[in-house]
Amino acid sequence: MGDNNMDEDFICPMVWKWSDIFDKLVEQWNAHPEKDDVPEPPHMLAPNATDNARRQRWSDTVDWAEKYGMSIPVLDEHEKHYRI
Repeated sequence: MGDNNMDEDFICPMVWKWSDIFDKLVEQWNAHPEKDDVPEPPHMLAPNATDNARRQRWSDTVDWAEKYGMSIPVLDEHEKHYRI
């Protein structure tokens, strides 16, 4: 998953940042010749989703982006959601 999110307490980006990242990835994807499935967007997670569910959704997004050569920006500390 790259070195962007190696901290074991890191779960995913803050929802506002994640939505921004996801929207930009989808824009890139729309110009991509492949027609693989797009992972579920962050806003489709239930508000009471577990940290594991959030981490898995983020991991799926990162894996999908990396598979097709799309880049995930490095997150600033204030953009990260950690396990509490």
